[in-house]
Amino acid sequence: VDIIVSEWMGFFLLFEDMLPDVITFRDKYLTQNNGLIMPSEARFWGALYNDDHWHQSRIKYWQDVYGFDYTPILEKVKSEQFENPERMHLRSNGLISTPSELFKLNLYTTSIEDLREIQT
Repeated sequence: VDIIVSEWMGFFLLFEDMLPDVITFRDKYLTQNNGLIMPSEARFWGALYNDDHWHQSRIKYWQDVYGFDYTPILEKVKSEQFENPERMHLRSNGLISTPSELFKLNLYTTSIEDLREIQT
């Protein structure tokens, strides 16, 4: 195969776990030295973010639900809220740090073992 074109990027870049299949296909079928992969690079950026509205509606909400105090279950609520990634549009005014590149993947050289290291 001369060219691999794949839309493997899920939200949070790796969440849908499709990249290992692309790497396996690359190693098995891509023409050596002059084969193309599109996209050929992926970069994951991160920054600190604050969203008072989200915190109020998801966490502080439980302190007064129609006059009832549910703070004893707050730890369970927090663990459920932060257990899985959530897709949402973020406003730039919520950024409280400078974005930094956390890692970069070169799709010509990245291995499945590299992905395991990122996940841990």
